[in-house]
Amino acid sequence: MAANVKFLAKVMAGNKRKTLSIKEKLKVIAESKTISKPELCSKYGCSSSTLNKILRNAGEIANKSSTRKLSAKRMRQGKEAQVEQALMIWFNQLRSSGAVISSNLMLEKAKQLAVKLKKDFTPTQGWLWRLQKRNGIQLRNIHGEERSTDKENAEIFLSTTLPHIIANYDQVNIFNADESALFFKALPQKTLTHKGQTVKGFKTSKDRLTLLFICNATGEFKEVIVIGKSKSPRCFKNKVLPLKYYSNKKAWMTQEIWGKVLNKLDTQMREQNRKIVLLVDNAACHKISDTLTNINLQFLPPNTTAITQPLDQGIIHCFKAYYRQSIIRKQVAAIERGQTVAEFEKSLNIFQVIHMIKHSFWMVKPESIQNCFKKAKFITTPTDQQFEDTSAEVEKIVKSLAGANTQSSFETYIVCDDDIVCYGNWTDEEIVSSIVDTEADPLQIDNDGSEDEEETEEVLKTASLAEVLHCIHSLRAHFLPKNKYIAELESMEGDILHNEMSFQTKITNWFFKRNF
Repeated sequence: MAANVKFLAKVMAGNKRKTLSIKEKLKVIAESKTISKPELCSKYGCSSSTLNKILRNAGEIANKSSTRKLSAKRMRQGKEAQVEQALMIWFNQLRSSGAVISSNLMLEKAKQLAVKLKKDFTPTQGWLWRLQKRNGIQLRNIHGEERSTDKENAEIFLSTTLPHIIANYDQVNIFNADESALFFKALPQKTLTHKGQTVKGFKTSKDRLTLLFICNATGEFKEVIVIGKSKSPRCFKNKVLPLKYYSNKKAWMTQEIWGKVLNKLDTQMREQNRKIVLLVDNAACHKISDTLTNINLQFLPPNTTAITQPLDQGIIHCFKAYYRQSIIRKQVAAIERGQTVAEFEKSLNIFQVIHMIKHSFWMVKPESIQNCFKKAKFITTPTDQQFEDTSAEVEKIVKSLAGANTQSSFETYIVCDDDIVCYGNWTDEEIVSSIVDTEADPLQIDNDGSEDEEETEEVLKTASLAEVLHCIHSLRAHFLPKNKYIAELESMEGDILHNEMSFQTKITNWFFKRNF
């Protein structure tokens, strides 16, 4: 009898079911492309049915891995799933802004959210402990002001989840999007001067825009969307904008604006019969309920974007270097015209700035963009194919301005707006609305219906035809000895005259009207 019991125990031990953690499942998914199923079953000690289930649910596992503890073996839900979901949205958005959160604060917020969700539920310490365990939340000491990225999660994502996400996409169809603030009037705070000479200072302008950058891994697709505070700046009157412009009172990205951008991009890809994967950070404003036909929207793990996001590997930094270069050059030209720093700053308006933004992003080389996607491990390139790093591109910009001795101060100038918030936190009502899936838009913050703000910028005066032709004549006189840009100036002059005369009934009327 005892022998039979021992034998039975031995058999049961040999057939003991093994449950894999999320981390192990991600490794199984990644290795399934190179290792056979029997070998995987043997390596991870699981049955063929378990393996098939993991591979069948690969997409769901990849999506949930960014919000679940990787060591967890089961994706359990708590007693009140909606309260837990709402609390995690609130927790993630506060941690992304660096807030200090205690257990008592989480319990209090859970009570408030339960009331707003109309749930008869009183959260306890035990419920909160289980929620923290499921979501990998731990109590940590605060070390200084800088928040470090989660390097372990970043490495796991790049080595296991990302290859699965982009496996069926060519490099040209792998996209990344990210926001960044821009102090569009900011000027350098340091200058070279004679020893002992006092330098009169000025207050740096904090007028800001939020820019949304979208590009693909080859650099052939580059788009930037502008978000400002004023709905209809006076300088836009009778003008054709070179870039798409949205507005709200804080110049922030919102879910409403993000939805419009995505739907427009989705339509564009559908017209091109093209399916793309778009990777973005997991900010609350990026999570929409709209159905996209040609965009596979994927989210990067929290606190890892400094490592995992290609745009953060130097693309945005390079754009800002080109933009600051443009500002400095325009300032020099303004001084030559006799303008003071204050007068130059006031003369800049958003319409001019949008043109500068477009040109600056166009200047970022496709090779540099490819290099940043490669650095983020989104793509691989042949070993004999070397791309210029964006730091080298930025260094060239600095040297073109004033020499290498000003590189440190210029770098500080480039990043003066890097840490500015680009989107706001959801209110409790917006969180609840997103959970219960009401018809109301959960993030309709300061939408485009807001009243226009009074502008302080000087509206650029439209030049007369005579002034335009005189400028072209001056440019021709300047470039003719160098034999440069002559064809372009001739084409520009011809186009202006053709458009102007097309509105006149007779050519003689055109000449007599202008007293030529």
